[in-house]
Amino acid sequence: MAMQRLFPTRVYEAQARPAGWRGLNARLLRECRQLRADDLVGRRWSARNYPGGYTSYSSAHRMHRLSPTFAALARVLDRHGRWNWICAGANLR
Repeated sequence: MAMQRLFPTRVYEAQARPAGWRGLNARLLRECRQLRADDLVGRRWSARNYPGGYTSYSSAHRMHRLSPTFAALARVLDRHGRWNWICAGANLR
């Protein structure tokens, strides 16, 4: 009986510490705390206006388009994502 490897998993691991990373982290923390505060207002609104349900973070999937801070984070992550694909031998074109 032969043994073969199927579906090997390669894992990319790296620290994302661009120039000015401490400042970026501080801005991200500030904005996340503001989102949390805004969400409290959203939960209260939902309790009054949307009984039995809850809706919030309608724009969370596009934060990188709405916030320069999240856009900076997206650029850092995109660079790492591209490097991961290059290491895996993928053609990005």
